[in-house]
Amino acid sequence: QFFKPGMEESRGGKARLEITDYDVMKMQYPPDWAQVDAVIITGSKASAYDQDEWILRLCTEIKTLRDHRKRMLGICFGHQIICHALGGKVEKSPKGLSFGLRSFIVGARAQQALPWTGTLMRLRASHYDVVTRMPPNSLNLGLSEECAVEGIMLDDHILTMQCHPEFDTEDGKESMRRLLTVFQPDLPNHAALAAEVEEENEDG
Repeated sequence: QFFKPGMEESRGGKARLEITDYDVMKMQYPPDWAQVDAVIITGSKASAYDQDEWILRLCTEIKTLRDHRKRMLGICFGHQIICHALGGKVEKSPKGLSFGLRSFIVGARAQQALPWTGTLMRLRASHYDVVTRMPPNSLNLGLSEECAVEGIMLDDHILTMQCHPEFDTEDGKESMRRLLTVFQPDLPNHAALAAEVEEENEDG
């Protein structure tokens, strides 16, 4: 629903979904942003504040996308890098790794701006970094004990989320199982989290 208006506008009232992957770590980008209706920036092991060349380039492209009012959706690292590029701040969380199902309070303005019901949402998370300052003029979607900025909405065409709504699919659960193995040294409650991965989540 978030992407539909932009696709309909550029395609004469008909929304047709075509997805193309670009590996930005290898500096892969569309030859012309005019041919792109919307962009999804996914998770990454990297940090938004790293100074790698591909991250600096991505920040520049995000600013270009905002200037051209392209719809952007950022998930986890995507949330962090969009906030960082547009004037926010990202830092290591003083609470360390956040992993597993997390409940967060949905702000009143976010409930009005998005088709969400209720004041509490429960989604899966996997991250060390958090946004500690939002970009100017952005709307905070919610907050939790682990994260003061669970997502933002900006300029009616930029939406980000720290958690992973896609992790409630079967493929997403498999990703969580793999991450559990990777993060096991940092997870003293590993057994409980392994059981939690298998839980059904109505908010996902």
